[in-house]
Amino acid sequence: MSTIFALDIGTRKIAGLLMEQEGQKYIVHHVVIKEQLPNAMQDGQIHDIPKVAQTIREVVAEISAYTSLQITEAVVAAAGRSLRTQRGQSTIRLPLNQEITGDMLGRLELSAVQDALANMNQYRVQTAVDTYLCVGYSVVQSYLDDQPIQNLLGHQGYSASVEVIATFLPRIVVDSLMTALRLAGLEIQSLTLEPIAAMHAVIPQSMRMLNLALVDVGAGTSDIAITADGTVKAFGMIPQAGDLITKIIADHYLLDFMEAERAKRQLNSGSIVECFDVLGNRLQIDCGEVLSLIQPAVASLAHKISNEISALNDGPPKGVILIGGGSLTPHLDREIARYLQLPDNLVRVRDRASLANIKGADDYLGPQLVTPISIGCNHLDQLAMKLQKVTINGKTVHFLRISDATIGDALLNAGYDVDRLVNHTARCVDIMVNQKPCTIRGHSPAPVRILCNGEPAALQSKLQDQDTLEISIVENAEASPVLVSDLVQQLKLAKRLMINGRHLTIIPPIVINGQEKPLDCALADGDKAAYTPVETVADALRQAGIDSGQNSIVVYVNDQRVQLDGPASVMVNGKPGHLSQPIRDGDRIECQPQAKAKFILADIFRVYQPHRMEDIKQIKFWINDQPAGYTDEISSGDRIRLEIDHKN
Repeated sequence: MSTIFALDIGTRKIAGLLMEQEGQKYIVHHVVIKEQLPNAMQDGQIHDIPKVAQTIREVVAEISAYTSLQITEAVVAAAGRSLRTQRGQSTIRLPLNQEITGDMLGRLELSAVQDALANMNQYRVQTAVDTYLCVGYSVVQSYLDDQPIQNLLGHQGYSASVEVIATFLPRIVVDSLMTALRLAGLEIQSLTLEPIAAMHAVIPQSMRMLNLALVDVGAGTSDIAITADGTVKAFGMIPQAGDLITKIIADHYLLDFMEAERAKRQLNSGSIVECFDVLGNRLQIDCGEVLSLIQPAVASLAHKISNEISALNDGPPKGVILIGGGSLTPHLDREIARYLQLPDNLVRVRDRASLANIKGADDYLGPQLVTPISIGCNHLDQLAMKLQKVTINGKTVHFLRISDATIGDALLNAGYDVDRLVNHTARCVDIMVNQKPCTIRGHSPAPVRILCNGEPAALQSKLQDQDTLEISIVENAEASPVLVSDLVQQLKLAKRLMINGRHLTIIPPIVINGQEKPLDCALADGDKAAYTPVETVADALRQAGIDSGQNSIVVYVNDQRVQLDGPASVMVNGKPGHLSQPIRDGDRIECQPQAKAKFILADIFRVYQPHRMEDIKQIKFWINDQPAGYTDEISSGDRIRLEIDHKN
């Protein structure tokens, strides 16, 4: 892959790197770091675009002097503190006897992202879609018929649901980056997110099953990312970092800010700090004195970082990794370990020297260059987001997507109500079902026509840069009638079973206003519906038209009705069952008619257990008022009386 120009635009500094990839290694050819102009950025956000653009131009000029390459594009990153993560959820009712397709699943996930965007209202002043860009999402959990499932694809059921965690980036962050780069004569080649890039380099996928916190301690902010269960589960920040400590030194010793910054860096390298105050006095200060001065502020910073980690993680993580120039603040790692109640060796600073797959940049072996290098690595591994441009109904839309952008992604970021495109307009009827009031909801797709470059397309169709979309929606479309099949789906009356090796969907007869009706019969307000649910093996066999052999009898034990089924006449899910056994969706039933079984008195205890057998001393039996014993035969209709003596 060709050489790239990675640019890290920080609160205090701008770092530019020339990088390329060789196999599994990343080569840093040249590094230029420039101080930001005063007040150009605050807390990681660009405040003065022309000042930032000027410093970028200076970095580009020095890089250009080193190489013969013409630099016109930059790989950049957005600060992690700008990210918002939000959960969303969506549920659809599934057509009867139809497998879930990839298109259905994609629409369901997109609807959940729309729900997450709607939940972003807590962060907005304008509408959320005007304020935020969705830069990615992942499915947290899928459900089939309200039960968790790993993958919905190919399944059948009554309903499917997904929960997603979506990541949003404020549009102002992207807009200010694009403008600053444009004024410096550059375009965005790709955009990544600082904590995600750092994660890629410092905490690879193989380590993300561990519950770790990555803290990028910069100048104005400390950005935090949490890993667990194989993913990055949360982002956070606190608006304090290394500058807090520098200001305390500057105020106490009357130093210029940059001189105070230089003095702070000497704390890790010697016993005496040498500097000049603003009056020109040469100072020689004992390091212990400066450490005592800044210790309360270091403890306060560590406390705030620890509190944010605990809040994001619902408690202390298993370990903490520190990067960024501010991570070199004396004793910061030790204080974080103390507040999180972790051993000192589980809160560690990771530096450039620890990244074994990086070559070059040998003058920057500390933690300061980890984030800029990570930005370049993320792009070289093709994990960074591309800035895509499409035209929707004549309007140009820019949006970010990691890979495989779809029409649905573009519409979501363009402000379309994707939920309206995905879900259904529906008509409802109010009826009585088994003498109880019930509202049955129908469904009919909202007629949406999508053309991509003049060709018919769908929400899940993949997009290319510069594509042209035309979207037309029929307003106030007439909804389809509510059918008996809608009642069956909503009340989950159908059971999909395998009976004697055949896949069958068993649906009880539905009686509407006194007459049995087919599934395609339309319902109306005020209708009276009735049904007898399919609950037992016998019910399912009866509905399937299978003769169970009637291999059972009914007797009355102390006036209580007891049904006894012949052994081995029924198998449920590979185990012996009985006709009165309750069934569930997906059960496998085998039933072979057998010769009439003989039942004895002892058989009643297979289903009738009035007391724990170990508590019984003696039982006396009567069959139809005649004394009897365990082995006496019983017949359907017999009345059995028991007298039980208990152990003391």
